[in-house]
Amino acid sequence: MQAYYSEKCWWLLNSLKVRKISEPVNDFGLSLFSSGPKDSPRALYIRMMASETESYTEVLAEPGKQPDKPEISRRLLLRISLLSGLAWIVLGTGIIWLWHETGIPERLMSGNPIWQQLSAGAIIGSVFGYAGASLISIPGFKQVSDDLQVVRIIRSAGLKRGDVIQISAIAGTTEEWLFRAALQPLLGIWITSVLFVAVHGYFKFSSRYHIFFGVFMLALSFVLGLLFAQIGLISAMVAHLVYDIWVMEKIRR
Repeated sequence: MQAYYSEKCWWLLNSLKVRKISEPVNDFGLSLFSSGPKDSPRALYIRMMASETESYTEVLAEPGKQPDKPEISRRLLLRISLLSGLAWIVLGTGIIWLWHETGIPERLMSGNPIWQQLSAGAIIGSVFGYAGASLISIPGFKQVSDDLQVVRIIRSAGLKRGDVIQISAIAGTTEEWLFRAALQPLLGIWITSVLFVAVHGYFKFSSRYHIFFGVFMLALSFVLGLLFAQIGLISAMVAHLVYDIWVMEKIRR
């Protein structure tokens, strides 16, 4: 009986990542936890009771201390990123084709020389990326990041560095194609910037930290619009890409 319960309870402890409990927990004398992991983020109290006629195991966990489960898997997140990127490309291309006087090639090739666009985008993206990564590190903004579903997904999906680059590249190019190349010439920079932040769910008014974060994202969106209007579409895409890499790397760590 002791071997049976030792095996079953040790499997349970491993699945729940319970910290080591080295002392016996009942009069029956089953020392089930002496070889368990020494350090774990979960604080659980395990009680084992046994008799000649009945045995059971009761596991009581502290509220809010259940093992974290990813909201979606890494593979599913990568697929969603790719599919949403394709949707933004199709939607943006349709808007340009139906309502713009200039064609798609003109939208892509307009602006300053490519090296200037790449340089400007990298610099602006790094400045805002560093600011954004620093912002979510401030204790007061922890609740803000916890309230954003995209942040929770990134934290729990187990993304690798290559995944971060891939998702950032898809989001940076396809979202700028829709919001900047397709919508901004029709709606103007301010309406497009507000729409961009609203679609991403960054406007929340639960606290002054939420409001400040929304203003920060609105400023970023407005600067991306300025890059598109003054330098070129590629600069806005690169800035968006670089910003996402900075922030996503901070989140996944």
